Amino acid sequence: MTVAVLCVASALVVLAVVHLVGNFFAPGVRQIPGPFLASFTNLFRVWNVAKGDNHVSLVKFHEKYGDSVRFGPRVVSISNGADVSMVYSVQSGFPKSGFYEVQQQLVSGKAKETLFTTLREHFHSRIKRPVAAAYSMTNLTDYEPLVDSSINSLFDELDRRYVSHGVAAPLFEWFQYYAFDVIGELTCSTSFGFMREGRDVENIIKSLNASMDYNAVIGQMPWLDRLLKKNPVFARLNSSTGPVATFALDKLRERLVAEEQQKFDQKTGNRSALDFVDKFLRAKELHPGVVDDGQVLSYMITNMFAGSDTTAISLQAILYYTIRHPQVYSELVVELDDAHALGRLSIPVAWKESQQLPYFMAVVSEALRLHPAVGLILERVVPQGGLELCNGTLLPAGTIVGASPWVLHRDKTIFGDDVDKFRPERWLRAETESEGEFERRLKLMNGATFTFGKGHRTCIGNNVSLLEIYKMLPSFFFKYEVLYTSNSSRLAPFIYCLIKATLCSLTMTTSDGLRVVVVGAGFGGLTAAIECKLRGMHPILVEAYPGASSHGDLLDFVRNAGRVFESWGNGKVARRLAEVGVNAAKYLEFYNAENQLLRKDDWPQGADLLYVYAGHRGEMHQIVYEYAEEIGVELQFGQRVLEYLDSDQERGVVVEGGKKILGDVVLAADGPKSVAREQLLGLAESKVNSGYAIFRSFFTITHEMRELPGIREMVISGEDCVRCWVGHDIHGFIYVWKNGRDCAWVLTHLDKSDIAESWSEKTTKSEVLSYLDAANFPDIWRQFLDITPQDRIIDYKLVWRDPLETWLSPTKKAALIGDAAHTHLPTSAQGACQAVEDGAVVAMCLQKAKGDVTLALQVFERIRFNRSHVIHQASISTRDIYHKYDWTPEFVKKHPESLIIPFYDWILEYNVFEEVEKHFDHLAKDVISGKQGTVQELALPAGGTYDDMYVNEVPSDALVTPPVVPASVAASAAAKA
Repeated sequence: MTVAVLCVASALVVLAVVHLVGNFFAPGVRQIPGPFLASFTNLFRVWNVAKGDNHVSLVKFHEKYGDSVRFGPRVVSISNGADVSMVYSVQSGFPKSGFYEVQQQLVSGKAKETLFTTLREHFHSRIKRPVAAAYSMTNLTDYEPLVDSSINSLFDELDRRYVSHGVAAPLFEWFQYYAFDVIGELTCSTSFGFMREGRDVENIIKSLNASMDYNAVIGQMPWLDRLLKKNPVFARLNSSTGPVATFALDKLRERLVAEEQQKFDQKTGNRSALDFVDKFLRAKELHPGVVDDGQVLSYMITNMFAGSDTTAISLQAILYYTIRHPQVYSELVVELDDAHALGRLSIPVAWKESQQLPYFMAVVSEALRLHPAVGLILERVVPQGGLELCNGTLLPAGTIVGASPWVLHRDKTIFGDDVDKFRPERWLRAETESEGEFERRLKLMNGATFTFGKGHRTCIGNNVSLLEIYKMLPSFFFKYEVLYTSNSSRLAPFIYCLIKATLCSLTMTTSDGLRVVVVGAGFGGLTAAIECKLRGMHPILVEAYPGASSHGDLLDFVRNAGRVFESWGNGKVARRLAEVGVNAAKYLEFYNAENQLLRKDDWPQGADLLYVYAGHRGEMHQIVYEYAEEIGVELQFGQRVLEYLDSDQERGVVVEGGKKILGDVVLAADGPKSVAREQLLGLAESKVNSGYAIFRSFFTITHEMRELPGIREMVISGEDCVRCWVGHDIHGFIYVWKNGRDCAWVLTHLDKSDIAESWSEKTTKSEVLSYLDAANFPDIWRQFLDITPQDRIIDYKLVWRDPLETWLSPTKKAALIGDAAHTHLPTSAQGACQAVEDGAVVAMCLQKAKGDVTLALQVFERIRFNRSHVIHQASISTRDIYHKYDWTPEFVKKHPESLIIPFYDWILEYNVFEEVEKHFDHLAKDVISGKQGTVQELALPAGGTYDDMYVNEVPSDALVTPPVVPASVAASAAAKA
């Protein structure tokens, strides 16, 4: 007996090995690269789908292996356009695979073959023909009253349950309720009742999601389904019917009874019903040999099963990406408002009206490109004769081949390099594009779009789904303002994949209309005003200068601020900033006073230039100013603030002439010499001379200047040049960009003169030269100084201001931001970046606090305080490191981290949007609960240190690290000094 068992076991092992080896060496397919395990068994596919990120895996596999990927022993995923066109052509001879049989619903214990699930091509054509016209675009208007009824039901329930009470609505759930109820209305003039009940009636959605999970996983090895759900033995003992099929069967029975009682209105010859069942029953009369009651039920199941969840997913994706991109949301609302003002938008929106909303249509196209409902490959079977792929590989008959919408929608040759970015503008004509070029590009994108499949098995209900989407969403976005809330985060189920999504809160009275008075139109003030505007508030930007500031010379922004700029106008602002700045440099080079090269760091390249900008401050300021103007920020320029108002009765400012500008909250971004610091916080000026000043200049290099030997060294055709020199008590930068046209240089030096803290303090070339000579700086500096126009050199005193104890006024309805709160020295390389971070964070906090200004500002301070404080404090230490070390190539080689621009990951990779999402709620709870402590104790940790820059070989008394002191102590110390 034991021998027999061993023999059987051995035989099974041999068979298994033979099977696996046979799989591995399957003809044709074995030439296709792919994951190693996938070549042996379809269990790899089962595992890959079961873990929930198959859509992401497929994209990565194609990035790694190319256009064709072996995804199973006899399964190939394709992405080459020509291959895809062959497989999914209208005359395709490539039938669906057994995956679709698994999708068949049970009716009385038996699988029901439908338009969607049948594998028989002839049968599909036969049953499609009688009802095809019911789904055509020309007949869509027949169904609009039914869609309108569902839209009105959705809005009534949202108003009654949420808006009237001012509470958050779980919109993902409600959009799914709408998708189910509207398909019920369209199919048989009866909803499922989800919106009426406000819940998953009879667990239909839960059951359908479980069925989808089962179908996705078991569909990778369809024969398992015949052992499990559709086991013929179990079928004889089981007469169950799925919940969707049960609903359809009940409604069909009701309708058949009604048909017997009242078939036609004999006077008009018209039927009272305008739904799909009416059209299915007409098909039954006209095609009795094809359509019977069972086939009508099959049509109904197809409508409800395939037409509900995919539409819900699409609605959720469009909502998600729109709300997560405030600029997109803002532009969409403007388009809807304009259309309504012109009388071209009714509520609910008519189908024809929706087709006159180009930006909305672009938003829909982009969301469905970025997040199509289906993540798996749409499987087809290679017919007799095989399939020759474009790479020359011949796939034999019976091979499963297919493409995933997620893969196809990320084809960079068609959709551009930024395929992972949500950018609706890709579906609109660019300013530099001719009409013909745009039409050709649009045709390519539409041809590569597989949201509803392609070819003769394209989803028959795609027009119906678009009707539901194009009518409801513009109506929704016109009627409601939507804000997302992080406390409702969850994983939202999508077909065969998961997306990290945030439930949206629906509100009519939160930040909408909140008047935010922003004083100071530097980068911090501009950012605050822009972000507030994009988030539905009414910012008023007050500035003493009459227009955009053109003063200044050199300014750098890096990734932590660049992310904010890049989020505006779908990257438009970032692209403009990149265009006018240093964008063709290869390196940032460091030299010592002997002009010895100490180190070279790579300058950002390619896509990184959308996040890192260096150039003329005035030019970059103009770009951001114009964007603020473009989106409708109220600009009160030429208004010098004389007084801040911060009482329970009124908040705002008084400007010259006695005019009051009032609001709900005041953000003081009025710079280093802040008036707000004294008036709002009660602090006297606490500046302390840092002991250093900085010569600065910006000018244009002429053709004659470029020919000079020293200048020619840094004017390189087609390249920008950025260099830094360090010496004893001195360091400086020279930037040359725009193909050698623009030049800026800055030189930090000991402050021997009692100069003013002013951007207009002129100095002489001879004064600059005296410092260059004293430091023994190389001749290239003298040559650049020589060509610098005398009137373009200023000497700016670098003043140290101690950290403040708090940035908030006593009422906590006014806050200091940017340099007014934390005046960084240039060596932090973060002054402007930290101001931008402040502006973005305070706007987000105001939005998320839903009108509670004091809560918003306290959370803002706790998010920002320690991070800015550490960077602020380190700026003077960084300067001393540059000035106190004996810089030699040997020293830098031994201590490479000692000579760097302090761009640590904890600084650069900081994402303000993610930080607010992550921390707002728990910090808000701290505020509300009255948690005690200093701001430093209550605030988030800074995130990192500057320790790597410090070298033990340098005496500690050579490095000056300012103490952390309360604002009151700082003011007292400054007065004594």
